[in-house]
Amino acid sequence: MLVGIDDDGSILGVKISNKTVQKLEREIHDRIEPFVYPNIRIIPVDEKIVLSIEVPQGI
Repeated sequence: MLVGIDDDGSILGVKISNKTVQKLEREIHDRIEPFVYPNIRIIPVDEKIVLSIEVPQGI
């Protein structure tokens, strides 16, 4: 999932800190069963921030 990109593909960006990313990782891990370990990355694009959230495929 990409956060900070509009439906038409334009870059909107988000304001997010590393602390908030860590909290989001914990919330995803704690609230989904079976447990998942998301890969969340902050990606700078055109002086804006896009958040990439990847969750491994389940069984």
